[in-house]
Amino acid sequence: MCTAFIASISAAATIMGLVLMRVSANSEPIPGIVFCLPLHAPSFFYAFWIPTLAFESLLCALALYRAFKDFRSRSTVFQSGRHIVKVLIRDSVIYYLIMFATYFANLVIFLTGTPGVLESGIGFSVTMSCVMGSRLCLNIRNVHHELEVSTASQAYNTQSQIQPPGLWQDKSAVSRGTVHMVTDSYPLTEFELVELRNLRSERP
Repeated sequence: MCTAFIASISAAATIMGLVLMRVSANSEPIPGIVFCLPLHAPSFFYAFWIPTLAFESLLCALALYRAFKDFRSRSTVFQSGRHIVKVLIRDSVIYYLIMFATYFANLVIFLTGTPGVLESGIGFSVTMSCVMGSRLCLNIRNVHHELEVSTASQAYNTQSQIQPPGLWQDKSAVSRGTVHMVTDSYPLTEFELVELRNLRSERP
């Protein structure tokens, strides 16, 4: 991945450098209207997007290979609670589909568009890359939270089966958003701490 990333960045930078050596700009192509317009852009300018598309395709292929490998080996990755790999694979594929469409649209614009529309899709591609990356991080965080609650719940159930029922009556209980009195004799369990951190005040 590192080698492919360096190769992709180097190829894109080389193409952009060759383009900037030949392109010129006009700040007032229409008299009285001031805006920047690139002129004399080389015909191969569209190739700038090809290394990026190739690298994104490689990342998607690696994610699909990992999913196929785990499926064929009957791995417990998708069954034992380690859902983070499943989320990574799912979001990687979704990220690839959206970003491939975005980069390919820019490639078509650079290939067939006039100089005035070359920059129309660049801002959108940068924005979507940030948005999809942020969604991936948020989904991973959500999976971590679900695993934390599940682990604490299992520990709570195990401890409640070992502890006599009478002792739990004096402990604090966090159920349905209600926190009861906490005594000094028994500390909060991990499950109760997780539920306590997730409590939100009800709006009037």
